[in-house]
Amino acid sequence: MLLTLFMLCVACNTTDTRSIAIVVPYRARPHHLSVFHRYIHHYWKRNFGCKSLWLLVVEQNNNEPFNRAALANVGILEVHNAAKILKLRIDCIVFHDVDLLPLYGVDYTSCAVPTQLGSELQHFQWSVPYKKSAGGIVSMSPSDWFKVNGFSNKYKGWGQEDDDLYNRLKANKMLLPNQEIARPAPGHGRFRVIDEGTIHHPRNRDHLHRKINVNNLFLWSKHPNAWQNDGLNSLSYTINFIKQIQAGMHIWVTFP
Repeated sequence: MLLTLFMLCVACNTTDTRSIAIVVPYRARPHHLSVFHRYIHHYWKRNFGCKSLWLLVVEQNNNEPFNRAALANVGILEVHNAAKILKLRIDCIVFHDVDLLPLYGVDYTSCAVPTQLGSELQHFQWSVPYKKSAGGIVSMSPSDWFKVNGFSNKYKGWGQEDDDLYNRLKANKMLLPNQEIARPAPGHGRFRVIDEGTIHHPRNRDHLHRKINVNNLFLWSKHPNAWQNDGLNSLSYTINFIKQIQAGMHIWVTFP
C-alpha cells in the first residue's frame, strides 16, 4: 500500500484546488513512458497549475499476458487507499493509455459523470473507434469507479476490456440517453498518438486469449450481474517495487 502522495501543484491564490490522479497501466514501453511523463507535466503546469496532479504508473512485473484492466484496478485501489490513510481528497481518477497525449483544451479536472476524455483520437481520424466505446482515457470520480467495481480482471492479452467497462456503465445507468458515455465538447477531447513503430513489444493478439476475451464479453448476456464480484472487490496482487517519480509513483506488481 502506498503511504505517500507526491503531487505536482503550482502555488497560486485560488480556492479551486481539485486533486486529480492519473493511472497509467504499463509494461515495456520506455520511449512512450518517457515522452508521456515529460509531456503531461508541461501540460499540467500550463493548464492546471492550481490543481494537484498525482501520476501513478502501474507496471506488470512478469511475462504473463498483459492485463491492462487489472493494472487499472490496482491504480484505483492504491489511489483510494493512500488518500484515505492520509485524509486527502481525490476528485477524479483518470485511466490513461501511455501512448496518447492531450492537445489543448482537454479538461482533466471534470468528472461529474463518467467521461471518455479521449473523444477525438488522431489514429481514429479524430473520432472514437465506435460510438459505444469506453476506452483510451476515461475519467470518473472515485465513487463512480467503485460503483461499477472498476474493470473486470479477466481480460488478458488485448481487447474487450473496454467493452466490458461500457457494459458496467450501462448496468449502472451511467450512460447518456443515447447509450453513449459522456464525451467533451468538440475540440476538447483531442489526443495525438505516440507512434508505436518497433520500439516496444508488439501487442499480444494471441488467438487463444482473444477467443477467451470475446467469450467473457459474450457471457454478459447470460450472467448480467457477474460484474458485481469481478473487479476492484476481487483483485489480488502483490507490489514488488516502488519508485518515486516526479509528482507520483511508479509501482511494479504481479498477480497470482
